[in-house]
Order: sequence, then C-alpha cells, then structure tokens
Amino acid sequence: MYLHDIAVHHNYRGKGLSKILLERFDQETIRGGFNVQCLVAVQSSEDFWEKHGFKKEFIIENYGGAQAYYMKKIL
Repeated sequence: MYLHDIAVHHNYRGKGLSKILLERFDQETIRGGFNVQCLVAVQSSEDFWEKHGFKKEFIIENYGGAQAYYMKKIL
C-alpha cells in the first residue's frame, strides 16, 4: 500500500490522531492482503515516519526542489 499524504488540522495536533490514523492504515493494509507500506517523506518528515516504523530505502534528490526519502514499512 502506498500512503500519499496524511494531514491533521493544526487545532487537533498533539492529540494522538496521527497514531490512530496510521493504525487504521495498518489494519486496512492487512485487510487488503498487503504486508508492505511505502511513502515519500518530504519537508524533513522522515523522523516522524521512522517513529511510526518506516525505514529509509533511498534518497530522492530534487523532489519538488528539495530532498526526499522513499520509505518502507513491513507489517
């Protein structure tokens, strides 16, 4: 499964909503018969994704004018 984007309104940040959303993403990934999740971490978000179990696979240079990371999580 590929996660394109996740966003939580600034009024609701710090309340654990991203954890709930990502747990649901895990459930849906498994329910769909998949065991790998991938994403592209932009805007220096790789630390956030690492906290949620994603690992850096490789750097993507000049992704929209900046550096990004292709990341993967095995369930």
